[in-house]
Amino acid sequence: MTGRDDAGLRERLAGIPEQDLDAQMDALRRFQRGAVFLVAVADLSGALPIMKVSDHLTYIAEVVLDACVTLARRHLEHRHGVPRCGAGDERREVGFAVIGYGKLGGLELGYGSDLDLVFMHDSVGEDPSTDGERPLD
Repeated sequence: MTGRDDAGLRERLAGIPEQDLDAQMDALRRFQRGAVFLVAVADLSGALPIMKVSDHLTYIAEVVLDACVTLARRHLEHRHGVPRCGAGDERREVGFAVIGYGKLGGLELGYGSDLDLVFMHDSVGEDPSTDGERPLD
């Protein structure tokens, strides 16, 4: 994998029906494995310095994580509506963030690294729930 282009993943996902979450997850797994394989080939051939290997592995993790969050949010909103918080006329969409710690946060991922993640939201008020026909708290 070279550069910072995630077009390959977008193309793979574009050909899958939006509600087929299993196929989307399979595409994400295939993309991740293929991208890591290409990095490993470049690493073993000496074409990629070790410091760049960790950069590429970190980038792959970020691209896949971003796609996972986007797909999960889209799936949630389709089934249950948009997460909202607040009260009465003051209800607003809930913000969401994923924070990477450890090797991911330090751009030091290796082939066997796990991802240390914290998921945060900024909901406030008395009625944090989705706004769809089948709402969730």
